[in-house]
This record gives sequence, structure tokens and C-alpha cells, in this order.
Amino acid sequence: MITKSLISTLAATSILTLSGVRVTTSSSGIQLMAVAQAAVSCDNTIRNNVHFSGKVGPYTVNLRTDRSTTASVVRTVGPDTPLNFEAWGYGDVVNDIWTNEPDARWYKLQGENAWVSSAVELGNAPNSTPLPSCQSNQPNFNLPAYRSDNPFWQAGYAPKSVNPPIYQMGNPNAKGNCTWYANGRMRELGYSSQALNKLIGNANQWADQARAANIPTSNTPQVGSIAQWSSDHVAVVEQVNSNGTILVSESSYSDVSGTIYDYLYETRTISPGANWPSTFIYVPK
Repeated sequence: MITKSLISTLAATSILTLSGVRVTTSSSGIQLMAVAQAAVSCDNTIRNNVHFSGKVGPYTVNLRTDRSTTASVVRTVGPDTPLNFEAWGYGDVVNDIWTNEPDARWYKLQGENAWVSSAVELGNAPNSTPLPSCQSNQPNFNLPAYRSDNPFWQAGYAPKSVNPPIYQMGNPNAKGNCTWYANGRMRELGYSSQALNKLIGNANQWADQARAANIPTSNTPQVGSIAQWSSDHVAVVEQVNSNGTILVSESSYSDVSGTIYDYLYETRTISPGANWPSTFIYVPK
């Protein structure tokens, strides 16, 4: 279990709005990332008559009309404000600003229709977990799939957090890499290592490499397929929804640390349209 704790060096100096979550950052160089990801669609239950308390840390946050970073703002609450809650439920997944772990819990304030993300307050609903059991199948980066069995790890194109034997990426502090992650996630899920060893180029080369190796490709997503963008990105399809959207898991490399493209692991829901993957690769098991 990861316990939230206050960072003593924080100072209320500037306000940022990141994916609809308003937070105060410090002048000491610490960057608080409250990054919205996918909305939990498999557990929409509101747990009423659950009374607990928490408090805002040394920053200002928005209270909203629903469990979403895009819901209307009811009001803001300032630093160290105590909060009393009467209900909770899962909603938009937001990276916790202390631990940077995904958290989908939202808490309803007592006596008013106002919700706050667990990721930006101190205190947890009793008997709750950051993600529901239906969406808790997160990657285990300690597995050989992300380390010794992974050709990108072996070649030094993996983040330092997984201790690659050498390091070849341009940003010395990069948090992630999409090709390393997609290769590892597919191995973790039980897909063919022999086939995955054929997908070892840049992300924008994977569809061609798959076809050359007789690995099926399609324009139709399926669970366990690799989503590939010709713009040079890959992800893993975790869920195909009845409304035509897909939930993908992914990692991302950025030449510059701290950008929205610099992360170890995230999930997001994608709708058909301009951001739809170019190809889906069906790696066999």
C-alpha cells in the first residue's frame, strides 16, 4: 500500500490547471501532476451513507458536480481545508499528485452536490482501493517481461526505473518508452515471445514488421491487440467498449522531462476519429 504524505517543501506560489484538476505548485521545483486518464466504466456505483473525512493539502482544488475532471466547478477550497464526506464512487482516473499512481476514487462532500478526486486530497474512503477490481489489472514492472526477456530493455531503451543493463535513450531521466512497454505488456499477458521478437523497430515500423513476419493486422481493435499509430506510437488494447471506444494502456518517451508525454504508465479511452490508431496488430499466443 502506498501512503499519501505531505511534502514539507511545498509553497503556494502558482496555480495550474491540468486536465481540469486545479492544483497549486511549489516554487521549489516540485511539479504536481494531476493528469486525467480514462474514466472507469465498469463500476458506476455510488456508495452512499459512507461517512469519513480528509483535508486538502497546501494547494487549492476544484469541487465539481460529478466524478469527472470536465464536470462543472461548484466552488474551490483552499489549502489545508478539512473536508467531510458522505459518499464515494469511481470516476475519471487521475494520477495521485503525491504518489503519481492512478486513482479513480471521487468523494462527495457532506450536504452538497460537490465531488473531489481522491488524487488531490489527503484521506481515503474506508475499505476502498484506488482502482476497482474490474480495472486493477495493472502491469507488474518487476516481471522479466519488462526486464530480462524484453529486447528493448536488453538494448537500453527502457526507463532507469527498471534497471536496464545499459541506457541508450536521449533523455537521461525519461520515465517511459512506448515500444518497451507494449512489448513487455504483451509478454505479461501471455502473447508469443517469438512473434514479439519480430517487433523491435521504432513504433511507426511495427505494422510493416508485423506484416513481414506474417503477424495479422487489421483496422478493427480487439482485446490484446497492439494499437499502432503511424505517427510513431504503440499501445496495448485492454478493453473494447460497446460504444465503439477502446481502453488502451501505454507508456511514453519524451526528450524533455515533465511534459505530458513523459510517463511510465497510463490508461486512456480513445474514440473513433482523428486520434484513432492506424493499425491493430494481432500477436498470437
